[in-house]
Amino acid sequence: KIIGEKVVQEGVIAIPSPKSIGLCAGVTNAEFATTTEVYPDSPKATGEICNQAQIACIEGALEFILDRQKKKTESFFVTI
Repeated sequence: KIIGEKVVQEGVIAIPSPKSIGLCAGVTNAEFATTTEVYPDSPKATGEICNQAQIACIEGALEFILDRQKKKTESFFVTI
């Protein structure tokens, strides 16, 4: 478990609502919101590794949003 939540993938938890457990992403009503936390709690982890992990999280989120927006646009033009 991570912060008391079930791990759904190595290092990843899924929660029902960020507001329900007081996470930062819960302070907005945005369509997309997330909280990424990378902790250097392993002797093999460095500050640089943690920075690269945060960058990977942001890039993945942006790719997801762009792909979703593209699908919405394609669907719009197909249904007109």
